Amino acid sequence: MKATELRIGNHVRWRGNIVEITELFDTGCTVQKYDHSINTGVNYNSLEPITLTDRILHDWCGFVTSDIHDGLEKYDVIIERACNSYLDHFYGCKITAIHQLQNFIYAVTGHELAVHH
Repeated sequence: MKATELRIGNHVRWRGNIVEITELFDTGCTVQKYDHSINTGVNYNSLEPITLTDRILHDWCGFVTSDIHDGLEKYDVIIERACNSYLDHFYGCKITAIHQLQNFIYAVTGHELAVHH
C-alpha cells in the first residue's frame, strides 16, 4: 500500500492480522494489533487492504439498510453494492476496502468511522 492512502486510525491487514495504524512516517508506520501489541517500523508494502463486504459494513462499521435508497447508510452516507466494490450514492466514489471507507466518511462528514470486529 502507499503511505498517501493511509490515515491514523485506518484498519488494514498486516501479516494476516487486522491492525490499526497508530503512527505514520516517511519510511513506514506503527500498527497496533487487537491484542494491544504494537509494531513499529512496519513497511507500507507489507500492508494489505481489508476488502469490504456487507457483513463488515453491518457488523464492524455499523451501517444499516437505508429506508430511502437501495444501499447501506451511516452518517447520511449511502453505500451501494456495485460488482466487486461499493459506490457512494451521491458522489459515485468507488470504495473497495475499509481504509478507503474510513477516509471517505471522514472527508465528507468529518466523523471518524469506528471499526469493531
